[in-house]
Amino acid sequence: MADAPLFADLGNRQCRRCGGIKPLQDFPASLRANGNVKFGSYCRPCQKAYQHEWYLAHREEALVAAAARREREKMNRPPKPSAPERLPLPEAIGFRTHENPRVQGDAGLGVAIAYFSRVGVRVGIPLTDSQRYDLMIDDGKRLARVQVRTTTARQGNAYVVGLKTVGGNKSQVITKVFDPAAYEWLFVVCGDATAYLIPTTAISARYSIFLGRKYEHFRLEA
Repeated sequence: MADAPLFADLGNRQCRRCGGIKPLQDFPASLRANGNVKFGSYCRPCQKAYQHEWYLAHREEALVAAAARREREKMNRPPKPSAPERLPLPEAIGFRTHENPRVQGDAGLGVAIAYFSRVGVRVGIPLTDSQRYDLMIDDGKRLARVQVRTTTARQGNAYVVGLKTVGGNKSQVITKVFDPAAYEWLFVVCGDATAYLIPTTAISARYSIFLGRKYEHFRLEA
């Protein structure tokens, strides 16, 4: 067998753990600050075995170090972005009940786009209507999904808003109840020109909500 230095000249190295002479590509490599490549002393299988042995011998220390690292990363995370600022909506003019619910929905969508644009939030409209949300908004810190609803139905002195969606075809009707994970905001436009911007985390109902005292602080116009 040839000497180890001869193998090294040909691009091989002897593992200091198992003693085998293997190609350099079988050894872990790292890049030095001066631009040179440094190859490890152990081949990859031996390096893996060594790391496993070290972990077993220093398991408690490793767990403590990992927990401390996660805590540092948590402390260094940027704060969660605030919700879009709620401002009065004086220019909303309301709308009447339309025979075609899509027309009424378009009216509400227009009010929502006007509001977000006025307060400096960028608005995006999905290319299709297969998703559960109607708009995407960007306040400069994050993107969020918005479902727009309209209502002219009253129960006492407050409006009632349906949350479920009904679709399908002539042979099958599919009803989907409210899912708070489907979007982040519910924008409601009422027939008297009042509007609400409600985070879905504040909604516990599945089929409809009553815009009474519970949602009053989400109202955009008094």
